[in-house]
Amino acid sequence: MLTIYHIEARRSDRVVWLMEELGLDYELIFTPRDIHASTQAIKAVHPIGTAPTVRDGDQWLIESGAILEYVINQYGEGRFSVKPGQPGYAQYLQWIHFAEGSAMGRILTEGILASLPTLDARNQALAARYLGNARRMLAFFEQSLAGQEYFAGEAFTAADIMMLLPARVAQGACPGEATPNLAAWSERVTARPAYARMLARALPNGVPPTYQGWPKEEAAPS
Repeated sequence: MLTIYHIEARRSDRVVWLMEELGLDYELIFTPRDIHASTQAIKAVHPIGTAPTVRDGDQWLIESGAILEYVINQYGEGRFSVKPGQPGYAQYLQWIHFAEGSAMGRILTEGILASLPTLDARNQALAARYLGNARRMLAFFEQSLAGQEYFAGEAFTAADIMMLLPARVAQGACPGEATPNLAAWSERVTARPAYARMLARALPNGVPPTYQGWPKEEAAPS
């Protein structure tokens, strides 16, 4: 059985969500509404100290995309993936890696730069490369969902699990931006029963107040 070291409303939600989709048993370790205590528990078992950290016997994994692929291939019989040769395979690979490999880094870097009160001349050039990235990402997500239900095509996959966080963070950075395709997709994926089960187990008391990028009104079902 997998052990998932978790911090509420962070990337480890993805692993819990996939486990619920697959109907697999797992142990979830965290301290509700105490991000510091949950972080310390991870640092006690792994030098990187980030969520998700997953143990499977003597195997340790710390990258959410790799964890999802590992679980799908090791225990999920390939469910919620797209196999080589199937329609949407290239899209599936792109989005499952793009979520963290490109999207989150650019969006979060823009947020950090935008929060600085002043930028010296050297950093202004750097800022010019990143400011506006959240809006560009939103436009890319919106365009990519045109004419299809999910990021890899017409079926829900782990790519959608990976993409919910960058989509929400980008939307939070661009309030009022019109993204009807993305909004409809978000409504579809968060209406899944496994998503509700993830909230109930991984966010039992709602989103911690210190977390940014997740709708504050969203809470786990009672």
